[in-house]
Amino acid sequence: MAAHLESELLAGRFSTRQALPPAKALAMEWGCHPQTARAALRTLESQGLLERSGRRWQKSRPRSGRMPKRASILMVGASDERGQLRMDTDRELEFWREISNEAARNGLETSRAVWTGSGIEPPRGTLGIVVSTWHVADGRDLILATRSSGLPVRTWQDGWSGPLQEIARDHPRLRVHDVALSSEAGREMGHHLVERGFRRVAWVSPFHASAWSPMREAGLRDSLESAGVEVESFTIPAVSEWDFFAKAWADPRLWKLMDLPGLDQLTGGGSHPFVAKAAEQLGRKMILDAWSTRLQEALEWGADAWVAANDLAAGIARDWLKSSRSPLTPPRGLAGFDDASEALRQNLTSYRFDTAAMARSMIHGILSHRRGRRGASAVLRHGGNVVPRGST
Repeated sequence: MAAHLESELLAGRFSTRQALPPAKALAMEWGCHPQTARAALRTLESQGLLERSGRRWQKSRPRSGRMPKRASILMVGASDERGQLRMDTDRELEFWREISNEAARNGLETSRAVWTGSGIEPPRGTLGIVVSTWHVADGRDLILATRSSGLPVRTWQDGWSGPLQEIARDHPRLRVHDVALSSEAGREMGHHLVERGFRRVAWVSPFHASAWSPMREAGLRDSLESAGVEVESFTIPAVSEWDFFAKAWADPRLWKLMDLPGLDQLTGGGSHPFVAKAAEQLGRKMILDAWSTRLQEALEWGADAWVAANDLAAGIARDWLKSSRSPLTPPRGLAGFDDASEALRQNLTSYRFDTAAMARSMIHGILSHRRGRRGASAVLRHGGNVVPRGST
């Protein structure tokens, strides 16, 4: 029972200082005697995961006296074009925001480091490291580079794949967090489409060389094909939007057309957002140019719904459908993943990942590890849900 409750705590079921249900309620939920439930609560209290508050237990937070005055969490990820920690997409922004918020709720500061392919040196007072492998060529190298720090490490299982058990064996302080990004998210999207009556679905992805696109497709196929729905794939082998956006930033036409001195004079040196927007639009056009042939094939296949690998791809596919002059009937449904701002603006059905629960789990896991915990699972999973909108 203690192990089961521990996994729920680390998966973010309860927030810091939130009171747990009474032992009798937990006993009914678990199908055990109340004394068994109380014994599990006392076990986790002795491990420092819970603390007593009157007659109730609550998820604990560290006392300030146990930590250095400037205790912090180091956030590590890919570099952007300015050499700063990349957080350009909605998902990245939300993830790092939740990590920062949860760190602050536990009396911690945050610091940042970008991965350049060499070692990582945490600042003094660092209690643990949170890693994002998005846009990193080899996420395994980045993860293993944190091993020499001797600190607990939490990573978001997005943007990398490989021999997880081997990495976990080589890096005993590593815990991997999966926010249902892989097959489960695709499976739930498939169930939604079956309920809405779609019978012929096209998987459209410009990022099918990534780890996550094939996983999402596999889950989607599993739920759709088991319900007798036809599925076909129309993909190209890029890893992420940065396969194209990096080329856009390096395109001399962009810099020739942008009047940087004039923009800097007008904005007081703030020309970067304007250049970034222009580079994004150029990058989207590059994606569309590379993907349009496959989108035409998807249209000719005659699907009644398209499911895109993420919301960016869904938005680009939607723009292509709107501009297409083909006499063929377009799909009546379109969906994506990430529940990004683009999905909300365009009223697209999407899949939302519970990054807040993941952030709580990561920060509390680092603090619990510091108190001497051992033997936790190498992979912690967090849920998500389909957000139905008008597009389906």
